[in-house]
Amino acid sequence: MKKALKNKVFLVAAAFFVIGTLTFVILRNGNGKYAYAEAAVGEVLKTVSVTGKVRPVREATLGFERSGKIAGSFVKVGDTVAAGEPLVRLDSSEQYAAILQAEANLRGVEAALNKLIRGARTEEIQVSEVKVLNAKEAVLNFQNAAADSIRDAYTKTDDAVRNKADQLFSNPRTSQPKFNYLLSDAGFKSNLEESRFLLGKELNDFSDKLLGIGAGSDFSELFYSAKQTLAKTAAFLNNLALALSALAPNPGLSQATIDGWKTDIATARTNVNNAISGLSAAEKNLRDGEAAARLASEELALLKAPAGAEEIQNSEASVAHAGAALLSAKVSFEKSTLRSPINALVVSQEPKTGEFVSAGEPVIILMSDKEFEIEADVPEVDIGGIALGNLATVVLDAMLNEEFYGEVFAVYPAETIIQGVPTYKVKISLKTSDERIRAGLTANLSILTFKKDGVLVLPARFVKEDQSGAYISFVNAEGELIRKPVAAGLRGTNGFVEIIGGLKAGDRVADLDKS
Repeated sequence: MKKALKNKVFLVAAAFFVIGTLTFVILRNGNGKYAYAEAAVGEVLKTVSVTGKVRPVREATLGFERSGKIAGSFVKVGDTVAAGEPLVRLDSSEQYAAILQAEANLRGVEAALNKLIRGARTEEIQVSEVKVLNAKEAVLNFQNAAADSIRDAYTKTDDAVRNKADQLFSNPRTSQPKFNYLLSDAGFKSNLEESRFLLGKELNDFSDKLLGIGAGSDFSELFYSAKQTLAKTAAFLNNLALALSALAPNPGLSQATIDGWKTDIATARTNVNNAISGLSAAEKNLRDGEAAARLASEELALLKAPAGAEEIQNSEASVAHAGAALLSAKVSFEKSTLRSPINALVVSQEPKTGEFVSAGEPVIILMSDKEFEIEADVPEVDIGGIALGNLATVVLDAMLNEEFYGEVFAVYPAETIIQGVPTYKVKISLKTSDERIRAGLTANLSILTFKKDGVLVLPARFVKEDQSGAYISFVNAEGELIRKPVAAGLRGTNGFVEIIGGLKAGDRVADLDKS
């Protein structure tokens, strides 16, 4: 293709050189006053001449998306690299750790999904069944302990009231118990007596509820009743302690007796308070045990039941989320390495290993190696003739005696103002490969915009124009220069004018010999 294009352009140029030169030289012989030319069939070419710059076909300025320290550089200026080849790497220890963590998380959620789909293993169900049995057995133990605690509460309450407190009362177990000693506050004394009577009924009811207490009993009711009785007993004992503090010794009541009663009531109060604490602990243990048994039973039921569609969907979503997180971690890790996007030549590399770079800072510049194009700005007066596929002859300032060849492959639609003149960027692909060509060289372009073959042509100097139109001249028999109108067509930039009327091939025309 390159050879064909080169031959095509060369033959076009050579043809016009031969036609113009041979025709003119052959017809210069004469008396020296006139120059002559003969109309001949040939070509008329229209070209646009502009100056441009050699550019690499592809170039790239690369930088990192994040800041960091350069951990390694794998190329140097002047190296040729392939697309995808690593160039420079940032420290990526944190990004690598993130990949490991994301991989572990993905394995975890995948295992959970597989377990949901597969269901529980026989061994897991058996273990769970053992947990249920153990939890139920623990509840039975806690119920027995609760029963013991309630019995103990009754025993301590009964002792506090009917043994220790009744020393201070007459007829304590009747409907009219009497406090044996005079108190300054008659209402307080009456309250003590009424409390003793009511506690007797409480203790009788408490005793009835203890019948048959054990595993399977309604412990909620038993705990409530026991705590109520203990609270009333504690209040009764507190009031008795107050009453005793108001007693004074007399001939019928010694201080030692009063102190003995105080000791008994204090012991009773301690026992009741201990019973309250023991009751609360037993109740908590039983409630916790029952909760643990319910949880174990629910876990067993879940193990035996197949996973629901919603549960599987949620697990699948967790797997997808973990997979996306892993992909994101890998992408972040990969961004720690700059890779060449093209087959290219390294033309610049600034930061070195160990240096810190900021996000977006240029690190390395690449350009395509041995693949060049030419950019030129064409004035608006000439852009109308430029089209994709136009052939071009290229002469570089660095190699003025040589011609290269190219083809227009891009015409930019937007204008660019250069020194007040609207211009349009045009790109020409170079069809000639040469080791000496470098980016930045100045290129002189001759772009072929129109070509007309097989037409009658004359050298442009022999075709004149005035207000009446185009004309040529010939020498008559008397040796005078005579004008003759002709119809002129395309005036080429290759030095020839198309003649479309007034002459035929072989007709001789003349002009004053200005040589």
